[in-house]
Amino acid sequence: CALPICLDDALACAGHDDYDLAILDVNVKGKETYAVAERVVARGTPIIFAMGYGVNGIAESWRAHPILQKPFDAKSLSAVIAAALPRSP
Repeated sequence: CALPICLDDALACAGHDDYDLAILDVNVKGKETYAVAERVVARGTPIIFAMGYGVNGIAESWRAHPILQKPFDAKSLSAVIAAALPRSP
């Protein structure tokens, strides 16, 4: 899949494409992205939630995943990616 531009595209891509990491906005055009997150996690891919609402803006069941507070800079993005990706032995 190319970079998904809508929730339906993201759901389709999440079910069959391989990614090293997924960064998901919690809310896309008024729709939550948890269904996409479920598919991504089921495939064993780490996820990061990007959001502007703080930790209280995400469902409690997803709070164990890294959260990237918007707006963010390159340093914050790099740090959260490093935290989300599995470490090599």
